Amino acid sequence: MAKVKPLTLKSEKSSPRPVMIEDRPYVDVLVNLPYLSSEEIYTYFLPQGCEGSDVGHLVAVSFGSHQTDGLIVRRYSDRPDHGSIKPISLLISEMRIFSDQQIALARELAMRYVTSTWSFLSAFSPAYSKLGLTKFSRFSQSETVAGPSEEDIALFGLILPDALNRRLRSKHHLRDLLILPTLQPSYSIIAAIAMSRSSVGKVVVALPDIKDLEALSVALSEAGASFSVLSSHQTKSERFAKYLSANFSQSGIFLTLRSGVFLHLEQSDTLMIINDVERHNYEVHSPTWNSRDVALTRSADSSIIFISRSPSVEMVRQVELGWFTQFDFTQSSIKRMKFSANEGENSASHRIISEGLKRGHVLVSVGRAGYINGIVCRKCRNIAECECGGRLVIPQAGKAPHCALCLKDFLSWSCAWCSSEEMYAISRGAERTAAEFGRAFPGYTVISSSADQQIRELGTSPTLVVATPGSEPIAHYSAIVVLDAERAYGQIELRSQEEVRAHWFTLLTLLENDGEIFFAMPSSLEVSQGLMRSNAYDLALREMHERNRVNLPPFTRLLSLGGSFSELTLLRDLLEERGVSAYGLQAGRDGKGRLLVKIPVERNQEIVELFAALTRIKIAKKEEAFSYRFDPYTID
Repeated sequence: MAKVKPLTLKSEKSSPRPVMIEDRPYVDVLVNLPYLSSEEIYTYFLPQGCEGSDVGHLVAVSFGSHQTDGLIVRRYSDRPDHGSIKPISLLISEMRIFSDQQIALARELAMRYVTSTWSFLSAFSPAYSKLGLTKFSRFSQSETVAGPSEEDIALFGLILPDALNRRLRSKHHLRDLLILPTLQPSYSIIAAIAMSRSSVGKVVVALPDIKDLEALSVALSEAGASFSVLSSHQTKSERFAKYLSANFSQSGIFLTLRSGVFLHLEQSDTLMIINDVERHNYEVHSPTWNSRDVALTRSADSSIIFISRSPSVEMVRQVELGWFTQFDFTQSSIKRMKFSANEGENSASHRIISEGLKRGHVLVSVGRAGYINGIVCRKCRNIAECECGGRLVIPQAGKAPHCALCLKDFLSWSCAWCSSEEMYAISRGAERTAAEFGRAFPGYTVISSSADQQIRELGTSPTLVVATPGSEPIAHYSAIVVLDAERAYGQIELRSQEEVRAHWFTLLTLLENDGEIFFAMPSSLEVSQGLMRSNAYDLALREMHERNRVNLPPFTRLLSLGGSFSELTLLRDLLEERGVSAYGLQAGRDGKGRLLVKIPVERNQEIVELFAALTRIKIAKKEEAFSYRFDPYTID
């Protein structure tokens, strides 16, 4: 029999319980929970060493068996009437990161998008940086971001109409939609608007992408205005310091990308949203907010100005409802604008390019980047596909075709239908178009510009530029040719018409006063007539009425809902019983599916609360929650 060893006692040292401070020791903390909960705020007490804690400070707290972040939303003296109260584990920030207004906004948006408040707070601010906090403290003590002088505002404001300038410099609460004029540069006008409005209070300009931010920076610099830039291209510490400066400054001009819509704003401050129709204004990850929706949520409390060449249908509806005021600049008609219904007719576009190159730069706008984006069998015209179902493309000149999905190379190919080995290109990208024009116009420099390889500036010698939408080098062009225009405007994506209209009206600003522009589409189309009249508002208004007939935004909210196909089928029946349209999308091999829900705007709160309740039930049962994509830019 084995000998039993005697038991030994093991001693462990316990940490002393933190001592509670005496002055207002209790705090309500908004806890960063990993799931959607009906209760996000819990009570803790402040231990010694946390005397400086206040509303808006970041803390670490113990929740259940783990540590997580929290945000103080209230500090008080009276002990709450419930059980034991834990201490704050750590004071992370020694100053406010969010204002009361931002916390309230985050909670409101969380309800609207069926997510946790922390999902939005993480979008409000860049990642916390102790070094950035130190940089901000030094910055705030040594200098401030001052607004432009009265002389600068008066001088640069001359490019604005008198009525608009007076309105911008008034202390009125503005809710304006400004449609920029054709044949005038956008950024100098936007800079003048920002400078004029900065005489009233802080101005935050939210731009779609870094190219727009850089262009506006140049315009403001040329005007002699001081401003600050907050973007994702900055280092972690610099970006956090810039955020604190933009958030808590009381004056100045601040240029940001889409997350700037979350910055703190006083009643005298102004938020400017530039080109809200662009897809860069939409967050693709959950929660799928967009800058326009957030700005409209805030429009009752601060001045909001939307500025674009072509307005979104949502903003047109806001004007039609009387919530926003439209200010339309005097529009100039394009003297030399040509249309052609025959896409095979190259003579018109080639003539315009040839004559344009004799006077300066020429721009050719194409829909897609790449080389060959679509291939068919030359004999039977069936699409060339891979065994996986992906379509074949040719990425570069001299390269073999490969599958767009699995990237398999096809050194030899034969049609699955007729066994022919001959291919025919039906969709040419920017690089292939540039190569073809290079052969057609020898002696001239021909370049390709796309999102992946974007050309920012041009030299002085005449250049033929083939560019995808949004990638055009900023320059003055003697001629512009828009290929595949009718096909581009006829796309069936949710925002395709809006996006194409905005792009075309932007192209007009790049055209020289005596330049010529060509669109490969019939002149009888409504959009063609609108381009000739330089009337972007009426085109958007017409689309708004069309959307009303088929229950699309802005008259409904769209929700793409992901989850178990069987559960979505039951949910569709539940929604239809409540009079809400829901359409099942194809199920995948994994048993998952998507449901497209059209939520009437007037019933938004009711339906959103239903989804929130269903999600909490699934979390309580430890089941996989639904995934939500509210107000998506595209439906897939």
